[in-house]
Amino acid sequence: MVPEPSHLATPPAGPKVSRTSFHNLAILSALPLLPLAAHLYQAWPRPDPWLAATLLAQTAVIVGIALWDRYLQNDCRLALEQMQSHLNHRHRQLEEQYIRQAGELVEVYRNYEELVQSANSIILRWDTSGVILFMNPFGLDFFGYREEEIIGRNVMETIVPSTESTGRDLAYMIEDIAQNPDDYLHNENENVKADGTRVWIAWANKAVQDAEGRTTEILSIGSDITEKKRYEQQIFQLAHHDNLTGLPNRMLFMRRLEERIAEASKQEEVFALLYLDLDRFKPINDSLGHHSGDLLLESLARRLEACVFPGDTLARMGGDEFTMILCGCNDLHRVVERVQMVAGQLLGAVADPFNINGHRVFVSASIGIVLYPMDGREAAELLKNADTAMYQAKQQGKNRFLFYESHMNAWAAEHLKLETELRQALQRDQFSLVYQPIMHLGNGSVEAVECLLRWHHPRLGDVPPERFIPIAEEGGLIPAISEWTLSRAVSQAAQWHHQGMLGDILMTVNLSPLHFQDPQLVEIVAAALRRHELPPSRLGIEITESTLLAESGVSMRTARALDELGVRLLIDDFGTGYSSLARLHELPVHMLKIDRSFISGGNKRRSDHRLTGAIIALAHSLGIPLIAEGVENMAQLEFLTQQGCDYAQGYLLSRPCSRDELEERLRNPSPLTGAGQEGENRSLG
Repeated sequence: MVPEPSHLATPPAGPKVSRTSFHNLAILSALPLLPLAAHLYQAWPRPDPWLAATLLAQTAVIVGIALWDRYLQNDCRLALEQMQSHLNHRHRQLEEQYIRQAGELVEVYRNYEELVQSANSIILRWDTSGVILFMNPFGLDFFGYREEEIIGRNVMETIVPSTESTGRDLAYMIEDIAQNPDDYLHNENENVKADGTRVWIAWANKAVQDAEGRTTEILSIGSDITEKKRYEQQIFQLAHHDNLTGLPNRMLFMRRLEERIAEASKQEEVFALLYLDLDRFKPINDSLGHHSGDLLLESLARRLEACVFPGDTLARMGGDEFTMILCGCNDLHRVVERVQMVAGQLLGAVADPFNINGHRVFVSASIGIVLYPMDGREAAELLKNADTAMYQAKQQGKNRFLFYESHMNAWAAEHLKLETELRQALQRDQFSLVYQPIMHLGNGSVEAVECLLRWHHPRLGDVPPERFIPIAEEGGLIPAISEWTLSRAVSQAAQWHHQGMLGDILMTVNLSPLHFQDPQLVEIVAAALRRHELPPSRLGIEITESTLLAESGVSMRTARALDELGVRLLIDDFGTGYSSLARLHELPVHMLKIDRSFISGGNKRRSDHRLTGAIIALAHSLGIPLIAEGVENMAQLEFLTQQGCDYAQGYLLSRPCSRDELEERLRNPSPLTGAGQEGENRSLG
């Protein structure tokens, strides 16, 4: 039975006052005043009416008061009786409410127990020292403990690792929660199961305080968010890492560079940043196909990773560009020594041949190096200067590393200006063509002419191709320039053809790998031939063997379509690419141009003699005419003639010349004189 609340108990009744006898006494005491008043009124010899009236009034007042008091007594009694009745009713209501609420509390407690026991969340109580006081069945099952194995033990010994996989100190976090619970109303941290499995839990924490307001316990309710964290990590990986190589991307690299600068500034340290770019990766990527290019970059990333130490950062900035931040120290000499060692290792790693789908691919790299804080104190400044040093390394011959120097900024500004002016060169008609004859070694006649592009700069004069072609490749200008060159070459060849000046001489044009992969190229060539009425057999297109064998298949389809059109195809720089020589008979090729590197050593090294002779013999066995490029002296020419090479081209025979000069040379042919010293230009005229 629920006890009655003490505040609802009926108070004890006080002593009862008799008011009736008081009323009667007051009336009886007033009655004798009436005859006294009458006597005074009739008294002789001097009656007193005023005194008699006064007595009558007093009598009336006394009687009235007595009667009024009796009336009030009756009214108060009724009011008291009503109040007592109301209080009794209210008492019964409160008693019933108390009993009902007590029953509800019992039900709530029963429901709470059932909820805790059946909840699909972890419910944990632990004291401020980290000792576990309670864990519900779900939590026990989740973490893999029995109740007797975990109750009374510290969370750091059971479900909380000392260090999170992110590196956060969880021992400090547990101590801080106990001291500042309001700062951890909601938190996420890594936990560990009994079997060692790491899981992520989202906790809601509530401090339990004693009467004096001191925290004695922490009530924590947790939910498993391991899958959510895994998705977040995947999203972070996608946002901050390169999809192809798995390396940090530009965004993450810039964040780490900012952090490294802040740390180095605080510690007064020096560190190095390297900017690496592959040399001539674009032609390889365009010719072998983007899939092969991706495989090359993946393999390269693994090689570069082998050159870094823990604490270093290697990132892919995009395309074939990679950056590296090396750990620093207070010793500038040690930093310089290490960055030179690492740069050398990187160049060596890149130089080893790559095996890409059966092709042996050779690449090299150029590296720019900056030092913090000497070469910049801001991330953007360091990156810009490293990029400048890298491009300067390319200009100095590629396959090398170069430390940044302040004067390089002037070179970078000139480089950018030159690119801008190159974009305007087509509109301003600053390009022209020159022509270099290709001579038949059997009869000395000119049977083909290669057209070559020249840029006449209004400020710099004639800019050599080796200077502006790399800029055009970097700026994506090659397709437009190639198309202009093709149109002008066809126009000139048609003019000579219609004039009957050059007979059946072939006009050859170099096309970039990117342009050759354009599906519209065949139609562009066909349209140019129709527009200028030039027979297709009078046009030759020079491409590299790697371009022709690109895995995308577009190049091969383009080559076959051009062959069906009647256009001649020449493989340029033969012997330096990635094709199997046995596949030559499968290709729609009409001529091979052996690379000048095999000719320049032809009179010096016996191995070069054998290799050049083997290439000539192979071409003859396949019935493909061979052109030797870069013939600069008589010894080379005699060697090629002895080996049975079909055609030759080079400064010994003729420099590239203007249209008028070529026409004059062909109108008045003369035998090769052979005068002059080695290395001098020998011509037909």
